[in-house]
Amino acid sequence: MNNQKIIQLITSIKGTDSFEELAQKLQFSGLKISASSLKKYVAKKNDTRFPSYETLEKLIGYGQHINVEVPTIDEIIADFKQKNAVTLRKYVAESRLSGFGSGNVFNIPVLGSVPAGIPVLSEENINGYLPLPRLFLEDPKTAFCLEVFGDSMVDVGIEDGDTVLVQQQNTAESGQTVIARIDGEVTCKRFYLTKDKIRLEPANSKYKALESQNVEIIGRVIRIFKKID
Repeated sequence: MNNQKIIQLITSIKGTDSFEELAQKLQFSGLKISASSLKKYVAKKNDTRFPSYETLEKLIGYGQHINVEVPTIDEIIADFKQKNAVTLRKYVAESRLSGFGSGNVFNIPVLGSVPAGIPVLSEENINGYLPLPRLFLEDPKTAFCLEVFGDSMVDVGIEDGDTVLVQQQNTAESGQTVIARIDGEVTCKRFYLTKDKIRLEPANSKYKALESQNVEIIGRVIRIFKKID
């Protein structure tokens, strides 16, 4: 059972090149990978060979550099989730730490809540830590993770029980997904600024948008980590 998103990624960046030519170009860009490995990743009967997180990030980065459309990390993992949860658990557990030196991994706090009146990253808010590679982060010092409950954001891929990586900030641009406090309640929604109000929109037609002049932006969602049942 192979991963169609990985096949799409490699096929897109390969174009008309041979696997040998692609491997050479990738090595020039800083990714040491053999043509045989690339072939195995796209083989129809591939059940066990998957790139590490670091390799996937570099393959995606190369695709963006040469201006071709490539899937995201989250799309690749979602494809795993649909097809083989057992393989995904093993893949995520192993590849999160593979290829990264200790200096490139940061323990990011996982918050149980975001209460009002005290700093977001106060010790009393922290339930634990999640080790994440530097390339996932904008600023490790002001990043945190938060578990999301409910289905109000399913249309942008955030499901009940997923964990979001948040960059702490007090402003946002329209259309960005944020963690915000509105009327004392913390919520994950899409941010829109109107003439006289802030509108927080769900990504699920079952729910209505929230509007208020009293909205505090806590941070911007920059990555989603899927819950694996």
